[in-house]
Amino acid sequence: MKTGAIYARYSPGKGREKSTTIEAQMAMCRQMATQDQVWIDDSHIYIDRGISGGNIDRPNFQRMLENIKQGNFPDYLYIKDDKRLFRDELEAGDKVEWIWSQGVEIRYCLNNFQDPRESTEAWFNQRMFHLFAELERRKKAEETYAHQQQNALAGFSNGGLPPYGYLR
Repeated sequence: MKTGAIYARYSPGKGREKSTTIEAQMAMCRQMATQDQVWIDDSHIYIDRGISGGNIDRPNFQRMLENIKQGNFPDYLYIKDDKRLFRDELEAGDKVEWIWSQGVEIRYCLNNFQDPRESTEAWFNQRMFHLFAELERRKKAEETYAHQQQNALAGFSNGGLPPYGYLR
């Protein structure tokens, strides 16, 4: 029987849709695996809560990569979408091709990406999505920074204990 793993990541924030919760991501992945007739190995469920995809320094993501490297990994990796794995285009391009080269097929619930090594079009389509994910992350960071500046100028603290003279 074919086996699968799941990776889910959630970074909290205002206006997040309900499909980004860990539970929703897991349900989507399990449903797709059932359609593929793949059994999810519960010892290969990797979850990073409250962590940005801006880099790959995430504890369970690193544990997953190490298991892939050691050859201790199922045939399939299920993920809601490409943004759960990466928000950095350079890291994404390198690691996605490496995961495929280790014999692990990546299955995205919301995208139909193929092995990027199979055709130039498959490679290009996936890289464009990774580039858009990084653009979205950078724009959100700029917006957050601008809001923090406005809070500080208005005399409000941006977190933690407010310095003397700042408002909560």
